[in-house]
Amino acid sequence: MAIPERQLETWAGQGAVAQSATTYATIKRALEARDVPYRGRSVSVFLQGSYANDTNIYAESDVDTVIRYDGAFFHDLTDLSATEQAAFAATHPDGEYRYDAFKDDVHIALWNAFETDVTPGNKVFNVAANGSRRSADVVVTFEFRRYFRFRGESDLRYETGVCFFRGDGVRIVNYPRQH
Repeated sequence: MAIPERQLETWAGQGAVAQSATTYATIKRALEARDVPYRGRSVSVFLQGSYANDTNIYAESDVDTVIRYDGAFFHDLTDLSATEQAAFAATHPDGEYRYDAFKDDVHIALWNAFETDVTPGNKVFNVAANGSRRSADVVVTFEFRRYFRFRGESDLRYETGVCFFRGDGVRIVNYPRQH
């Protein structure tokens, strides 16, 4: 049986743009509220996935939101020489605000805003749809840098992304701004 062209056009069109924008604004507002535990720390909140890339389709899609802590970063130094790695280590001590603490603080912020609609997952916090709000995933990340050169703060080259940790402790690196 052939699929009518009208149905194909519906499926090919973007779905729920206004509702997803409202959902993102609601999630962002909750993550940037005045009473969040990480208030005063440098964070960025942005869309990732199909809504960020304007590739969402008519079918049900959740709104993927990233919250990134920018006051510290994880890194990959495998492309650096031993001398460059030593220079990096001398310049960048370990951060004081740990990933697990940030993730716990984000969970508190989401719970304060959405209570039982928030469910921790292996990779993300799921925020259930409710009324006009679409379902959303919130991934808690730190900045990630893959270094290609480090001869000091004035002579370096790296690629920036984000990283997060699954429930089993495995680090996942992603480059959402490149998508």
